Amino acid sequence: MLLLGCFFLASQAKAQQIAITGKVTSAEDGLPMLGVSIGIKGKPVGTQTDSEGRYSIQANQGDVLVFSYVSMQQQEIAVGTNSTIDVVLQSSSQDLQEVVVVGFGTQRKANLTGAVATIDTEVLESRPITDVGRALQGTTPGLTITTSSGDIGRNPTIKLRGNTGSLTGTGGAQPLILVDNVEIPNLQLINPEDIESISVLKDAASASIYGTRAAWGVILITTKTGKKNSPARISYSNNIGFSTPTTMPKIAPAAEGAEMALSAIRRAAPGESIFAFIGVNIDEIAIQKMREWEELYGGQDLGSEMVLGRDYEIRDNKLFFYRPWDVGEMYMRDWTPQQKHDISVTGGTEKTSYNIGLGYLGQEGILKVNPDKFKRYNLNLGVNTEVNKWFDARAKVLYSNTLRTEPFQYAAAVYDPWYICIDGLQLCHTALSMEDLLEMP
Repeated sequence: MLLLGCFFLASQAKAQQIAITGKVTSAEDGLPMLGVSIGIKGKPVGTQTDSEGRYSIQANQGDVLVFSYVSMQQQEIAVGTNSTIDVVLQSSSQDLQEVVVVGFGTQRKANLTGAVATIDTEVLESRPITDVGRALQGTTPGLTITTSSGDIGRNPTIKLRGNTGSLTGTGGAQPLILVDNVEIPNLQLINPEDIESISVLKDAASASIYGTRAAWGVILITTKTGKKNSPARISYSNNIGFSTPTTMPKIAPAAEGAEMALSAIRRAAPGESIFAFIGVNIDEIAIQKMREWEELYGGQDLGSEMVLGRDYEIRDNKLFFYRPWDVGEMYMRDWTPQQKHDISVTGGTEKTSYNIGLGYLGQEGILKVNPDKFKRYNLNLGVNTEVNKWFDARAKVLYSNTLRTEPFQYAAAVYDPWYICIDGLQLCHTALSMEDLLEMP
């Protein structure tokens, strides 16, 4: 009787086990998901979805199926009388932050010994940015991004954990920048629309993976790829806008500004009676004549010609200017245009996936005539094909063509026309007319 009872219980348990089948898709695009893990909670039983997102597993009524996938929220579903269970997985930003790109693969943050930060790519999508460098500003502790001037198309300076270091070279103590494991010189070459993920390795532990070049940290960028068994999709986005300063410096009137400059020189060198700066001279007589000019001619339309004796004079072979100019109004725009266009084609078959991204960026500077211009053309091409079960072939091409034109070149970019015309106290306006000046290259 004891043997018969055991046989009865075993038969009853076997009768409750049923074959569960179904399909797993992504909530983001509705496409089937390959490689989703399906297990039974508390039991060493599991399977994975195939290329069509389908699965099959034996389970008992009352068992709990666990569906899990990297970057997706885990789901638990109890087995009932229904033998078909279809599941839609939602993306999880929290899980994405737990996985970082390291070397030529990915790892969990818990398995890393170094300081690693993962940047949410939604930051790039939510900002109307034109380059990756400025998009990363303020996103990661310890990552400092600065620009020495407001020039368009200028690559920012990037530092991790400090601004100085013992390493020498062109970039100094700057982090290594890798795109799909290939080094690039600066972030201006990357189109933000092509980025899939960004990881920042902050400390010198990254040198154990990438060598001494990574002693000052690494910025790892992976670009977008296509998905297998997905229809071809074409997407287009654009951003047409303008830039305008939030605040503008208030320039002191000619006489007051000149008086301040002369006073500053006298504090540094007591007894000094004249101040000279890039060809412009200031003394007490010049300051008095600036005030007289404002009383006699202020508010009048005298044209753009400079008149000797009225607007300027030469004393003791030194040049003195008396006439004030609104340089900002004459030379600078109130706003500057920019436009950005991106188009991508992505898709895949059962064994091949592809992604093509094309981008264009056009910007203009602040000068009214002959402004500086920056253009960037991007191409990102990625193909992945399964030759057989043990061999995959992958190819990626990143092409970037940038063109930057400048209307001037004076020692460094920080010496721009605003610097010369304002701090030089109308040095631009000698005996030349305004029309001549605007036509100068």
